[in-house]
Amino acid sequence: MFLLIIVIYFSMIKVLNSCIPTQNIETTTTTTTVATTTTTAFACSTCSNIYNTGCQGTGLPSASNWCVKEEDVPVQYSVESASFYVDYEFLTDEMACTTTLSCPSGTHSVFLVSGYEEEGENYGLDPTTLYCPESGTSAGRWTSYLNGHEANGITRMTCKNN
Repeated sequence: MFLLIIVIYFSMIKVLNSCIPTQNIETTTTTTTVATTTTTAFACSTCSNIYNTGCQGTGLPSASNWCVKEEDVPVQYSVESASFYVDYEFLTDEMACTTTLSCPSGTHSVFLVSGYEEEGENYGLDPTTLYCPESGTSAGRWTSYLNGHEANGITRMTCKNN
């Protein structure tokens, strides 16, 4: 009898070791997106950043009166050799801080010129390039050619709702 128990015991161990239960394993892939903001150093030394810092974004402060935040435009500045008008004088190959304001769909460009708001090119729908001399008598003053006339002393640019 003892021999029979030992045979059954070893037989069961053999069977248990040889049976590996299988499982259905589901693999899942999780993708995580992380939003990043890249800040570029302001390239100009004499001229200031003139995009409207008071903008709160779409629908703020109200649905009928809002402007786009600078990081959503985006506004880029560069220093380069340019030719442009300042105080009715055409400057050629002047080192200037330049930016081109191209507003997102549903908005238009508006510039604060000598205390008055003025729309950009083609009612503010076309891109508008601004220049600011880095040296000379007009250094630090933003200027552009808006709707057929010279606009000097631009102190703010904004992308406003239509």
